[in-house]
Order: sequence, then structure tokens, then C-alpha cells
Amino acid sequence: MGEFGELLVGAETVDLDGNPTNVSENDVVSLIGNVIEQYANTTNPEQRSDVIVEYGLTALSKLSVRFRSTLGEIKAILDEYTSSNNVEI
Repeated sequence: MGEFGELLVGAETVDLDGNPTNVSENDVVSLIGNVIEQYANTTNPEQRSDVIVEYGLTALSKLSVRFRSTLGEIKAILDEYTSSNNVEI
């Protein structure tokens, strides 16, 4: 998603009810941020997935060059993991 995330923005799509909808940069960043948070901060170790967190952070890093209007939000999410004890993250 990091390489092609900008293709989501502005593309006209339809929701499940058939109504037209547009995806914004903020929608993409929020979705990735929510997925990262869900898999990084779960209290259930069986649901925790460092791989998903790694992919999400990588995608956000790549999108930071393309999504200039959400750079602050991207930086805030990335900053949460700068002191992670996990070497992979």
C-alpha cells in the first residue's frame, strides 16, 4: 500500500450500498494507523502481530513522501514506535 496508496485518493468508488464515495489521504492514514494500533496494543498475545505492525509502519513511511497534507499524523504514528524494544519494528 505504501507504493500505491496515492491511487486510492480521489478514485471514485462505491460503497456496499452503491453510493459513490471518495477516499482521502486522511482516510488511508487513519485506517493504517488503526490496524497498527489494533495489532500492536492488544492484551491478547495470540492476536498480537509484529509483522502487521512492521508492514503498516513501512507503508506509512513510504506514504509520508506522497501524502504531504497528513505528514503530521504519519509522523505522530511513527514516533510512537521509535523506542520499541522489538528490533524488527
